[in-house]
Amino acid sequence: MPTANERRALWFLAAVALSGSVVRVARSRAPVPAADTALERQLGRVDAARDRRGEQARRPADPRPRPARAQPRPTGVVDLNTASAGDIEDLPGIGPALAARIVAARDSLHGFRALDALCGVRGIGPALIERLRPRVTLSGEQPALQAPCPGSRRAAPKPAASRRPKAR
Repeated sequence: MPTANERRALWFLAAVALSGSVVRVARSRAPVPAADTALERQLGRVDAARDRRGEQARRPADPRPRPARAQPRPTGVVDLNTASAGDIEDLPGIGPALAARIVAARDSLHGFRALDALCGVRGIGPALIERLRPRVTLSGEQPALQAPCPGSRRAAPKPAASRRPKAR
C-alpha cells in the first residue's frame, strides 16, 4: 500500500498529465497564430515566383545577345600606386582579400617605392611578385630602400659607394 506522500505524488502527476491534455486540446481548437499565417504567405510568394519562372522559361528566347558572365582579365599594365582594389583584383593570382591587403599596405606606406615592397603584404611571396612584375608598374618608382623578398632571385640594389679616403 502506498504511503501518504506517495499518494500525493501520484495525484500531482495525474493532475499534471490531465492539465497537459487540456492545454493540447485547447491549442488545437485555437485560431492559427500570426507567425503561421506569415509563413503561409511567404510560401505562397515562393510558389508564385516559381510559377513565373516557369512561364518565363516558355517564352521565346530574347533575340539580343547576353553578355558573357566571366569577363576576360585585362592584359594592360596596372599602376599599383593608383589602382583600385577591383583593378588589382584583375591581376593573376590576386583575389578580393589580397587586393584589399595590397591597397591597405599602399595607403599605410603612402605608395609603394618598389615592387619588392609587396613582400610586406601577407600572402605575397617572391613567386607571385615575379608573376606580377610584367603586369604592374609603380608611379613615381624609385630605387628600393629595402631588400627584396627572402628567397627572391633578384639581388638587392647596392648602395652607392661613398668615396672616402682610406685610413693609412
